[in-house]
Formats: sequence, structure tokens, C-alpha cells
Amino acid sequence: YFKCSICFSTFSHFQLLTSFSSWVWRAKSQRVWAPLPMIGSHVAEFNRTTVIPFLLVVLAVMNAYTWSGFPYDNICEGSGNVPDEYIGNVDLEALNTSVSVAQDDAAYEPCNQDFLGRYIFPALPQFENDSWMLQGQKDIVSLHAWTSVVVIGITLLYTFFKSEVSTYIASYFVPTYEPSGEIYGTDFSDVPGDIFPAYVPQVEAKRFAHPLVACDVHDLPKRFIGWRDPRDDDADYAEHNLIFEVPEKARNGENMAFSVIKHWPPPPQSEEEQEKVVV
Repeated sequence: YFKCSICFSTFSHFQLLTSFSSWVWRAKSQRVWAPLPMIGSHVAEFNRTTVIPFLLVVLAVMNAYTWSGFPYDNICEGSGNVPDEYIGNVDLEALNTSVSVAQDDAAYEPCNQDFLGRYIFPALPQFENDSWMLQGQKDIVSLHAWTSVVVIGITLLYTFFKSEVSTYIASYFVPTYEPSGEIYGTDFSDVPGDIFPAYVPQVEAKRFAHPLVACDVHDLPKRFIGWRDPRDDDADYAEHNLIFEVPEKARNGENMAFSVIKHWPPPPQSEEEQEKVVV
């Protein structure tokens, strides 16, 4: 990934690896017996708002450092002359050859071509001794360096002003809750309508046309459940209530398996109180 700027085949290798990994995970997810966690789109949102911007920043920054270190031999052309002890014919026994060194030949000396190791940012050639770079290399390193600065700036602006990260950070300093709706002076029990859903514990099941009620609703007006089954003539929701799936001793007494939800309607208001509400 870091070397893709000088080795373009890395992109192809990364694509093949990602495709194979995606196929393996898809095949594994289709063969899992246990139900998958209900995470919704959280992973996709986290990948879009955090992972991808972070990878783009790393790619932009590493491109500049990768191009600046080429050819990675840590040898630069010096400004002095060749020392006298090296002038003449020199035998290279390891290579089984010999070379001839003249006084006017270029002399080379060790140098550090690692901008990243020296914590130089951005990796601009003019910040350090860049005698090992040709003009074309200097131009492309400068282009990548300034590109990395722009990418980091755009990413920071997006992260702190447009993404969900800004909302998450702001929640520690300023309130983010905004109430919706208006108060009309109508009590909860007086809301008109045959169906008015309340906070009744229910379980959504894919194989059932209606949710499964997960509490005792004998003392609750059925309109607060939020839906009706046309086939339920008695309207007692017994067919859709999970409390009838456990023994009777688990429905009553101290060791009840399910909670009980009740509703106590307020007493009717007098004419004077009703006039105050209207006003």
C-alpha cells in the first residue's frame, strides 16, 4: 500500500486480496447458524466517515515520502574531490573485476534519504539536503507533498464539520437534543383515535405478520399496543403474546418471566378545568 506510488502493480495485488477477502466473508456469513447482530448500517457509516478518509490521508502522505527516498541507497554525490588513496586501478575481489578511478571523477558520500525517519513534514525537497534528487524527482515530490497538505486539510474540515464525528465531539460540550412537536394541552389518555402506540415491549419476528408482545397487557387499553389483528375477534392479543409460551407459574407471583404494563386513566376533568386547558 505504501509502495504503490513506485510499484503500480500493488494496486492490482490489493484489489485481488480485497476481492478474495470479501468473497470469503460473504460465504461465511451465509453459513452462520446463529442470527447475525442487528448492527444496521453502522459499519458502512463508520467506514465512510472514518476509515476511508484516514486511508486517503495515509496514501497521500506516504506517496510524498516514498518518492523522496528514491533510489534508497543513502549515497549522495559530494562536493569534494576523490581522495588520493582511491585514485588508480582498484581490484574488486568480490566481483572479480577492477575499476579505474581518476582524480576528476565524482566523489560520493553517505547521506540520509529518509524524510519520514527525520520527521520532516511536508516532505518538500528544499527543507533538507536533496542532492540525490533530479529535477523531475523534485517536482513530483513537491507535488505529492503539497497534495498531502491539501488532503489533510480537507479531511480535517470534513471530519470536524460534516461527519458524525463532529456531532459526537460536540455532544460533550453543547446539548445536541432538539425536542420535536408542540404541547396542545391534551393529556396522554385523552388523545383521540382507535390506535395510539405507547411504549409497549414488542419483538419483531420475520416469520410473523405482527410483532410479538413481550409483557402482560391485561390492564392496558388495547389501542396503546399500536396495531390490531383483524383475525383476533376477542382483541385480547393472546395469539401474539409471549407470556402464554411459559408455564402459568412464571406469569404470576414473585418470579414472573415478563413484566406487567398497566394504565391508570385520570379522573374526568370538571368544566372549569376543561375551560382552562382550552384557554
